Amino acid sequence: MQHYLPDEAYFIGEGYKSRDWFNQAVRAVVECVMPLADRYEAAPLPASSSGPVPEDRMERRGKVPRDPVRRASFSRELLDWLQQPEGTLRQATLNLYRGERRLLVRSLGLPGVLTCTSAEFELVRSCWEKRGFPLDLYYPASEQRVVVDPLPYLGSVILKARRLGPIRWRNRQVREIEALRAQLPTEKRRHERFVDACDQFGSALLLRIAELEEPGKNSDQAHILALRKLYLDMRRCA
Repeated sequence: MQHYLPDEAYFIGEGYKSRDWFNQAVRAVVECVMPLADRYEAAPLPASSSGPVPEDRMERRGKVPRDPVRRASFSRELLDWLQQPEGTLRQATLNLYRGERRLLVRSLGLPGVLTCTSAEFELVRSCWEKRGFPLDLYYPASEQRVVVDPLPYLGSVILKARRLGPIRWRNRQVREIEALRAQLPTEKRRHERFVDACDQFGSALLLRIAELEEPGKNSDQAHILALRKLYLDMRRCA
């Protein structure tokens, strides 16, 4: 049994085409996995986490029809219901089970992780290929690579761990990465820059406090105290 991951290069990266393409790709994956499943749990994610969940967005769960015609109709209706609130299947929860095994798992938006045998994986990806989608929409989790690369950030360069699927690994721009790595500031330079920024911010805080304490102003004392505390906290961090 293996885990298979959706390749982000298709779903959120440079290969991402449109919301419609995303929805159709997810539909193909779900409808191709559905024949292996015997039960499901599903719910559209609410647009807002506040307030009661509308009745039409309550979780559904139950058995997957075994009859192919009924199953196909059930899959279309379920996916239409999941897509309807926000117009995208990205905002949906769907778990598919085969016995106690989770075949497709996604609790915070689709697409989800597949757990199946290599034979089952070949079956479902052959299915979505026949629908016009790339065979490598998903890949074995064992092929995911974790790298630490330099990235531009707020006018500087930082190091960040990245998880790359096969497509992004193949397209990784090594020369650009190494050029960025050469721009990484030393920790000493980073600290000096931080202290300089804190000095400037500290001056701005002191100026604002002085402005609020000018004679004749009815300034909020709680606000002034908050600014003084912010100044002291900032100086301790610098």
